[in-house]
Amino acid sequence: MITFDKRELPEGADSVSPEKLTIGDTYFKVSYADEGMTIPLMDSVTYIGRNLVDDDEDTLYFQDVESYREGVRFSDTDVEPGSAMFYANPAEELRSMFDFEGALEELMRCSIRRKNR
Repeated sequence: MITFDKRELPEGADSVSPEKLTIGDTYFKVSYADEGMTIPLMDSVTYIGRNLVDDDEDTLYFQDVESYREGVRFSDTDVEPGSAMFYANPAEELRSMFDFEGALEELMRCSIRRKNR
């Protein structure tokens, strides 16, 4: 049996701040399929930079982990359609993006909601 450290969880989610994002690191977007927030959906994405297009203003870019690990980059000109997913987010709309520990805590809150329904 594995024992996991007991911890107190804050009531609300504590998403990662744009200033703490590191290019090449993996982050986790946690959203929910239901209003009760008991069916989590999670995407693992890699942070690839800020304002990657000339007319951007405070836009953060992420890429699916699989294509990033395969060496596909945003600047590549010969990327096959559908072989990579890129996501652009305004910096102020990063509410559901977490580092690993933050995603784990969000899933723990989900587990508590599921037990209390």
